[in-house]
Amino acid sequence: MDFADYRAHDATGLAKLAADNEVTPAELLSVARERAAAVNPRINAIVRDVPASPSDAGSGPFAGVPFLIKDLAQHYAGLPTSSGSRSLMSTAVTEHATVVQRWIDAGLVIFGKTNTPEFGAKAITEPLAWGPTRNPWDLGRTPGGSSGGSAAAVAAGIVPCAGASDGGGSIRIPAASCGLVGLKPGRGLTPSGPVTGESMHGAAVQGVVSRTVRDTAAMLDVLSGGEPCGPYLPGMPADSFASCVGADPGALRIGVRVPTAINPAPHPEAFAAVEATVRTLTDLGHHVDELPQAPFDDAALARDFLLTWFVYCA
Repeated sequence: MDFADYRAHDATGLAKLAADNEVTPAELLSVARERAAAVNPRINAIVRDVPASPSDAGSGPFAGVPFLIKDLAQHYAGLPTSSGSRSLMSTAVTEHATVVQRWIDAGLVIFGKTNTPEFGAKAITEPLAWGPTRNPWDLGRTPGGSSGGSAAAVAAGIVPCAGASDGGGSIRIPAASCGLVGLKPGRGLTPSGPVTGESMHGAAVQGVVSRTVRDTAAMLDVLSGGEPCGPYLPGMPADSFASCVGADPGALRIGVRVPTAINPAPHPEAFAAVEATVRTLTDLGHHVDELPQAPFDDAALARDFLLTWFVYCA
């Protein structure tokens, strides 16, 4: 398989090729590593290698697909989780995080860990520990954060999907910055253990960044569900998330507002992006209303969130 063919498929597509014996896990991992060698010196997305073998691929839904995990909370046994901090660069963890084990059980071949700002505390990925990650679309720009390394790796074509997490935009900001799909799962839907029951009172959750909605949905199926150390069991839908992709949602009522208490005058490009989205939604038959004001006290929400965030960081 050459890179052009590899790049043309999402993780779901690569998994099907592997399942149909049209490509081997060894070939997929070789292309991923070759792409990483070609572009990572410029974007600094991958900061630590994970010893991986194509024979590690199991029989799960993503068997043989190359994958990267974030170097924050996504612990890989025997390796440090630096969390973007020089203080943790050499401290190895003793067991896999639950999400990492679920990715392994799904057959993904994890071969690296991606860059993150120190303790995930910024919307840019520029830790002193590893240096800045660059946006592959424009090396003069940031890929966002805190899952900036994962987003840069996916956007650069190293992998079609990568581990990410989100407490205050850490999946959604890099996805927006890099042109990817970024969904923050609801509180408690994905596990945080076994070291942590729930992170930041449940505000910080585990997920992925990807290039397609179907990959994000299928990965949510892989990750979702409670664990013994969790504070509660999440309610699960009757059908899989992947089965909902492409289903007609009917005509939706959607509220839109761009200004916020934090930023009452967003950049014109932000307005233009939202307007383009509104046109697309309207063309699809949905009813979109521009809200004259937020339906909640967004200034109070910002203060309360930041207070929680700063206390948690401390």
